Amino acid sequence: QTYLQADFNNGIKPAQWELDSAGTSVQAGTCQDGSRVFSFTCSDYPASSAGGVPPGFAGNVAVIDLDNVGGAASTADSLYCLVTDTVNTTGATNLELSFDWEHESFVNTGTFRVEVWDSTSWQQVFSQGADGSGSNTIDITTYSNSDLRVRFCFSTGGSTSANIWGSAIDNVLIQNISCPAPTNLTTTGLGKDSVSLRWNSGSNNPLNYIVRIQGPGGDTVTTTDTNTTIKGLQANTSYKAQVQE
Repeated sequence: QTYLQADFNNGIKPAQWELDSAGTSVQAGTCQDGSRVFSFTCSDYPASSAGGVPPGFAGNVAVIDLDNVGGAASTADSLYCLVTDTVNTTGATNLELSFDWEHESFVNTGTFRVEVWDSTSWQQVFSQGADGSGSNTIDITTYSNSDLRVRFCFSTGGSTSANIWGSAIDNVLIQNISCPAPTNLTTTGLGKDSVSLRWNSGSNNPLNYIVRIQGPGGDTVTTTDTNTTIKGLQANTSYKAQVQE
């Protein structure tokens, strides 16, 4: 069951999402024009200085850009967050949050944080301080409740620099995985730009399998077989493979 999905391709803040910051608003512009905090029209995103552009970034992404805000920040930690609408995930037994992200800090000042509302308080499930990018899937079953929300935040860490960039996200998904997980995922072959995988089904009659390869040039494919080959990868590069029924 899918509870929430957002890819920002229409360049508009999703309905019911909130901007959690002091007196800031959504403005159109390029990804780093320094004139606004939040934007959903960023499609010319630069590569992170550590990790490049996340493979999942496509079309518009959501950005928290603090180029102009840092100079006015106090020495206290300031949070600037994109907050999802509320979803009722009561009864979910295998609840997952997935998203693509990029983070740029200035002299390692500032942190990208992801937090989940557990009906009482915000619980941090991901944090990135150094420059980087990636695609993450996080088990948030323990936080399932009737008013679950997720917020994606840039924390200034008390910096007063005017050159803090910020963070960007794309492909936000909250879903309950109801099928049994496949087992014994193994690598059966490696090429200079490809990997072949095989696994065992977790159920008797799966409709299909979703295979995700996370890393530069990674891909997501759907197959009815218990094996597949992913191409277009980079040599001497680490990847993470996931299979879902």
